[in-house]
Amino acid sequence: MNIKRYVGSALTATALAVGASVVAATPAHASTMLGGVNVDRACAWQHGTGADLVAWNVYGWRCIYHGAVITVNWGGVNLNQECASEYGGNAYARYLDYNNPYSWRCYR
Repeated sequence: MNIKRYVGSALTATALAVGASVVAATPAHASTMLGGVNVDRACAWQHGTGADLVAWNVYGWRCIYHGAVITVNWGGVNLNQECASEYGGNAYARYLDYNNPYSWRCYR
C-alpha cells in the first residue's frame, strides 16, 4: 500500500506521528496549519528506513527496515523535527484525532 508515502488532506497529505517519541507542541497563541509531512522522508532522514503503520492511532507509525533476512523496528520519528525541516525552524507537529493516524499536521 502507498498510504505511508505521503498522506494529508483527505488522507493523502497529512502530518503523521511516528512513535511515542513525538512531542506535540501546543502553544498558547493561535496557530496556522502549514500542511503535511512525508513520513517516509522523515524515517529516511532520521533512521535510514521506511515507515509502517503498526497500530491505528496517532502513535501507530514506526520507522521499520525490512531486509531480506531481518526486519528492524527503529521506533518513532520526531515529527516536530520533520515539520521544522519542511516548513522552517518554528514549525511543530500536532494531531487532530488520536484515533486517526493520518490526522497529524504541521503548524506555526
